[in-house]
Amino acid sequence: MASLKQIFNWEEPGLLDTESSLRHWLLLAKIILSNMIIVVSAVGTAIPMNEIQGYMAVDATKIDWVESGFLLALGVAVPLSIFFSRKYGFKRLYFVGVALFVLGSFIGGISTNYYTLLSARAIAGIGGGVIFPVSLTVIRRVFKGNSLKVAVTLYVAMTFGVGLGLGCIIGGVLSQIYAWRTVFLLGVYVGVPCLLFTWVLMIETGIYPTPKFDLISFVFFALFLISTLFYLTQVKAPWNTLGFRSNFSIGCMMVSIGFLFAFLLRYKRAKSPLFALSIFRRKEFTICCIAMAFVGVMIFGSSVSFINLLVQMYEYERNMVGIVISMFGFCFGLGGLIPIVFGKWVKIHFFAVAGLMLVAASCFVNHSLTIQSTPGDVLFILILRALGTSLSLGPLTAISLQNMPDDLAGQASAIVTIFRQVGGAYGTSLISIFSTVRFPFHLTRFAEMVNVNSAPFQDYIAKYTNRVIDTAGKPDVLAEMYSHGYVIANVSKQAYVAAFDDAFYIFGWMFVGLTVLMLYLAFSKEQKKALPKRS
Repeated sequence: MASLKQIFNWEEPGLLDTESSLRHWLLLAKIILSNMIIVVSAVGTAIPMNEIQGYMAVDATKIDWVESGFLLALGVAVPLSIFFSRKYGFKRLYFVGVALFVLGSFIGGISTNYYTLLSARAIAGIGGGVIFPVSLTVIRRVFKGNSLKVAVTLYVAMTFGVGLGLGCIIGGVLSQIYAWRTVFLLGVYVGVPCLLFTWVLMIETGIYPTPKFDLISFVFFALFLISTLFYLTQVKAPWNTLGFRSNFSIGCMMVSIGFLFAFLLRYKRAKSPLFALSIFRRKEFTICCIAMAFVGVMIFGSSVSFINLLVQMYEYERNMVGIVISMFGFCFGLGGLIPIVFGKWVKIHFFAVAGLMLVAASCFVNHSLTIQSTPGDVLFILILRALGTSLSLGPLTAISLQNMPDDLAGQASAIVTIFRQVGGAYGTSLISIFSTVRFPFHLTRFAEMVNVNSAPFQDYIAKYTNRVIDTAGKPDVLAEMYSHGYVIANVSKQAYVAAFDDAFYIFGWMFVGLTVLMLYLAFSKEQKKALPKRS
């Protein structure tokens, strides 16, 4: 029987034997739980966002940063995770990541103003960005052979599949029955036990020689991502009437490009650059990174956009929204098993091709949505998209890392993760931009179709006016005004849904192009050109 001192020994806890199979699987369960709660926090907090916006008294442009900022922080923190995990140990950094996530969740749950909430989400996002890369590294160290395949499969399916599904349901139910704060505080309730389990189950790794951290490159990299997101959220803001042509938008774009050039210039001069950009000489890696960014848009950006659509246009209750969107997560988890089951007989490239084609198909089917669409219509689109993204996510990652030199494998994995997370962070803003651009066209088109002098229109106005008089007791003139207002609101909603459909129609053609590129990779020879070794 181990003593308390042995159980809580940081370097090698004595609760279970080091090579115990039970300890390995309990450690995996703890890793899955801590990763799942990050995904739950990412999608669950999007459901009560309208309630949060009203409480904080901010416009839609600002409130988008609460969700997008969290996802962006996940990507920005990846380089920090890679460097500090090798410098200070994987267990220590994992513990710090969970602690940061718990702290951010707690501050978010008690926030009373917008900027406190935004800061809390950034802290939680940095914590999550530290946890994700370290988790997979720990799994690869603990499990070997067939056990490793099973562990990674469970990790991906439970984290992204079940996590997305549960996140939507939990976010919808808690915000509907209790309050939006409970969705944030859930990270505290789950995160604190994860801290304890990390202490008593995970063994500290050794400290590895690391080059000097290129802080200047990291600052330029982070500022480039943040300024780009700022540009995307402000370019079609209501106050920015000139949109892309305004001096403000052009200035933001120039600042963002300036940070990118500064980062690239620093890369040329640094002895130990933040990223080994020479990896992009491999066509497989470059194409897969681009595809991964668009898959990230469909996983996170599409989910959040559909949540906003169901709440604002279809006026679903939040628990109903959670149930509908949760099917995306559960189908995502099931679809991720297909490449593993049939991978022995089918070239991995064709799973990616099939997945990208399914995503493209879901975007084209999306164009059939109207304000009269049923939950079944929405579910069909989400299930199709979930199967497509899950089929392509794993294979794209595997293809990008094929034949990668050992000294660059860690860098390549980090870059792929960043592309996925940044795609998710920018996805909602990109969909919003496309929708905003197309909304005036559809509003004008549908308004022209309304013939106020037609007999059906007059008959509808008369029936709805009588209904308002009978149910609300309004005077005749006021009731007729309400009736006309109701028609105008429905026309605006249909125009918004049509603009929303157009945004995904554009993405559908982008995925067709990605499918062609992936087919090119499937039938071309693998590139085995040696890459320069850089630390």
